[in-house]
Amino acid sequence: MAKKKTCKQDCTTNYALKTGTGTYTCDPATGKTWTADANKAAVCLRECALPTQNAPASGWVHAKGTISAPFNTGGCASVSAFTTVGTCQAECTCASGNGNCFVRTAGGKFTCAEKPDASSNAATRDAALTCTQTCKQLTVNTPHTPATHIHALGNCDKGANLKVGATCTASCNANGFHLKAGTGTYKCGAANPAAAANTFPAPVVKSVCQKKCKLVTGNRADSTSATGIPAAGGAVSPVVKDAKDCNADAQGYLKPGEKCQVKCPTGKKMKAGTGISTCDPAGAGTWTHVAAQCQTDPPCDLSLAPTNGNKGTCSTSVAANNPCQQGCSTGYHRVGTTKCGTDGTAKCTYS
Repeated sequence: MAKKKTCKQDCTTNYALKTGTGTYTCDPATGKTWTADANKAAVCLRECALPTQNAPASGWVHAKGTISAPFNTGGCASVSAFTTVGTCQAECTCASGNGNCFVRTAGGKFTCAEKPDASSNAATRDAALTCTQTCKQLTVNTPHTPATHIHALGNCDKGANLKVGATCTASCNANGFHLKAGTGTYKCGAANPAAAANTFPAPVVKSVCQKKCKLVTGNRADSTSATGIPAAGGAVSPVVKDAKDCNADAQGYLKPGEKCQVKCPTGKKMKAGTGISTCDPAGAGTWTHVAAQCQTDPPCDLSLAPTNGNKGTCSTSVAANNPCQQGCSTGYHRVGTTKCGTDGTAKCTYS
């Protein structure tokens, strides 16, 4: 069977091809007949001019309105896009810096009606664009606790979060600090939008920046450390990250309340509830340690002879993880192996 060939029609100047129409496929059997896909012959829509501040129907009017980048997407991308998508929403400028941001609160939506083969077409507008000035962006001098902890803007630099009635959350920008849960909330509460440009959002709950704890990983020979996790029993022992809690950030810090667990040397077990270091939940940036207690795995008494056999190399004190070999009486053969587990009991396998 011959390969299918397709072609796509286009429209003349001042017209845009309606999405989903105008694609034709040549009948592979005859190689002569062209058929519109899904019976959708080309539909050419009369274009609408993109809206401006003054048109159509007086345009978006507001001096802070725009359809330029970053808002030149969708139906606002081009005349052809406006015609085929059918709508274009004007937005308000939100330049960087304090007191120079506006957000859309109403209006500014333009519609281009579908008019195939019409001689002219003009867009319509729902209402004039309303741009409301926001509060100022936060700065590093915005109130916080303690006063020496400079905080970052968080999401308090976004226009939508700074409009009248909106709330935003600050953050702590110095390495080793963490914003305490439930703090750092600010609200733009100016009653008069025009006056909002001259105000900062007021703190609902001032920022409280807590100190994190520095994690020093790797092998440690010391049993205590102001900024690191003590090794198990003072012996060289690597810090082991608890899969649930012990996750340092890119700078090597853990948040208040997070924990880390150390690891005992091979052949020893950590006593439950020990070897845990906790970053001060109150945010002092210090560790509290529960000293590690590494207990040697107990030996096994494997001296009991099996039925129809003897104790062989097994004894009353076989070290943990070590195997021993029991013997068999004449006419019998051994199946499997015997090994001392880590809990003082035998672990047998059969083969």
